[in-house]
Amino acid sequence: MDPPRAAGTARAAALAHGLTVLIALLACTRAMLAFDPMPGWGLDPFTIAAPAGAFGPREAALMDVLTLLLAGLVLLLAPPARWKPWIAWASLLAVVGVVGLVHGLPDGPRPGDLSPALSWLAALAGAGGIARGAAHAPTRRAVVALLAGFTAMLVAKGLVQLLVEHPATVAQFEANRDQMLAAQGLEDGSAGARAFERRLRQPEATGWIGFSNVTASFLAAGGVALAAAALSARKAVLAVAGVGGFLAVAMVIHGSSKGAMVAVVLGLACVAFGRFAPQHWTRGRSRLALALAGLVVVGPLLALVARGMVGEAVGELSLLFRWFYVEAAARIALENPLLGVGPGGFKDAYALAKSPISPENAASPHSVVFDAAATMGPAVGLAVLGLVMVVAWRAAGVIFQPSTQRERGDPPADERPMPRLALVAGPALAVVVGARFEIDSVGGLTPALAAAWLVGLAGWVALAWAVWNGPARGIALGPAAAALVLIAHGQIEMTPVLVGSSALWAAWLGLALVRAPGDGEGLAPAEGPQPSHAARFIGALPALLALVVAVLALPGVWTWQAAMTQAAAHARRPAEYQARLLASGGDPRVIRAMAEEVGQAIGQQVGPANLPQALQTLASRASLSAAGALEGALSVAPADGATVRAASRAWLIAWHFGHDQGADRALVLAERATQTRPTSAQNFSHLATVLMALDRSGASTSEVLSALARAEALNPSSPQLKHRQYEIARRAGLDDWARRSALGAIEADDRMRLDPLGAGLSPSERTELEAYLASR
Repeated sequence: MDPPRAAGTARAAALAHGLTVLIALLACTRAMLAFDPMPGWGLDPFTIAAPAGAFGPREAALMDVLTLLLAGLVLLLAPPARWKPWIAWASLLAVVGVVGLVHGLPDGPRPGDLSPALSWLAALAGAGGIARGAAHAPTRRAVVALLAGFTAMLVAKGLVQLLVEHPATVAQFEANRDQMLAAQGLEDGSAGARAFERRLRQPEATGWIGFSNVTASFLAAGGVALAAAALSARKAVLAVAGVGGFLAVAMVIHGSSKGAMVAVVLGLACVAFGRFAPQHWTRGRSRLALALAGLVVVGPLLALVARGMVGEAVGELSLLFRWFYVEAAARIALENPLLGVGPGGFKDAYALAKSPISPENAASPHSVVFDAAATMGPAVGLAVLGLVMVVAWRAAGVIFQPSTQRERGDPPADERPMPRLALVAGPALAVVVGARFEIDSVGGLTPALAAAWLVGLAGWVALAWAVWNGPARGIALGPAAAALVLIAHGQIEMTPVLVGSSALWAAWLGLALVRAPGDGEGLAPAEGPQPSHAARFIGALPALLALVVAVLALPGVWTWQAAMTQAAAHARRPAEYQARLLASGGDPRVIRAMAEEVGQAIGQQVGPANLPQALQTLASRASLSAAGALEGALSVAPADGATVRAASRAWLIAWHFGHDQGADRALVLAERATQTRPTSAQNFSHLATVLMALDRSGASTSEVLSALARAEALNPSSPQLKHRQYEIARRAGLDDWARRSALGAIEADDRMRLDPLGAGLSPSERTELEAYLASR
């Protein structure tokens, strides 16, 4: 090769290396950000002065576009020489992009559908970028080191949650029970309140993603990868990676996630076999790899089927509930064979399709294959099944790799200085970004939170160093075993589909797709023919999708989130003053200062004596300002049900404060919600709530009952919807309707026997219904 061409190839390889590392860092960064799909509205801002979540659909979409662009650039700089197998990946990427945008942009952005769709698209692109870029041995080692080292962040955050944050949250709940329940839109004693309190009192390491089982997925994968790195001749590597792997596995065991614990056992067994099995045990490698891949992909689903057939004969419930999810998801997919119900539509569809004895309202089937089939159509579900099967097969092939190839490409440790820019500066930058978002979300930097970030960063760098200096066999074996862990757990958990976790899940799978050392092509071969136009198109596709998303989705999402955040800031201002007043303990100095601040806010002279009346004036103006800001969000996202309901409620609160125009607007928006998504029981229930609030004379009783009946038809197993109809019909003297609803509520409550505390009627509600029926 002539010198100029060689220099250009070297520069392209170096750039592709850096871009691949950036994809991995982005995936880790996303897993350190608590995603708020409705920025500022996760808790009711009219009730509680909680800070707005900083990481919302706008920031998620920006990261999605960046990941698509980075993956496209990697594939443009280093087009795959064997490009034909990439056609399936490119086809799936294009289909997911088109279907996702169809669901997410019906009339402007619909964040509930758009955010998960874009995150899945970016995850798939990121996996492809890593699979190609990590064909370069140093790049692969760096990416494995970053992903395995990230486990330290999850361990540090989990320990702080268990030891510090959970006790503080429980104490806060006990001191402000009514306020915290109201902020969730719950009434004390209701099924939702009981379920919320039960979950709140459970000590769980949920990380930033908010689900303990999802965090357990990554702890399991990281622990297994670190165990592979610990099988090193260097004592320092063994000690650091061994301690990290032990802590990760210990956290999984403490969390009692049965699926994650089984996956850990599977992963550790794969590591042990791949490292210590005699060579003659690896004969028939292809058949063994196919059998292991089938076990990993299909085994969990067969376990769900078996659990469903057993039914209530045994007391275990988590797998039984997951059987309910996938059974309903299959039915939903068959009823929506073209495009599915959309990434944000599963919860509504599940309410109608689920088993009558299922007590939960699931937002996901907890299975990557069935989630794709139900929300994007059976064809996408089958394509995802094929993709994970290929990844599992490739990963299993590494487990059964003959020992003669195991140490190929393993340079001496002294020839592998740690690349500080990637493995020190990269984690530090990711932690700075994550900490900045989290501080905005929680409202301050506590000593425990600061310790978690600092200890986690130190652990991340230490573990990355250990993996970087680990054996070549560990660099191949660790990602393969981790991918098998994540694929197996992804069949019964939400890890692959959540906005915060999908990129990291896919990054591990992308590593498993990299060919073993000596088996495949390098990042930028020095010799050989130039890549074909078809190979270059593979890279152009994610870059083109990045441009499409940036043009079609980003402007609307940006405007929508700005309006939502502004509305939340208006709405929570009175609650902030009320919280300060309560915390003051009656201190006259604090009250005088507050009176002056409130007076400036409302443009009136306010003294301590008339501070309560001034706060009412402030609340009245805040409700009107919040409603106006939400109208701005509706102007760009008129079809988003959650936004429409939030605006409707804001106008209803404004009407309660005497703003007459609020009544008509609240009702118009409540009706619009039922028209934009007529399959949502929540929308019809909200319409009934608005009608009841506006109708002080009882003239709209028939309309209220009609809306609740529509909601019940869409969620027929709900005891609460039937109980609401009973209460309204009884007060209106509609004895036939009241009796029918009371009977239906009791029958539905009986079917909630699998979780009566969280899904059934309260004891007082049940007693009232039985007494009413006995008197008739």
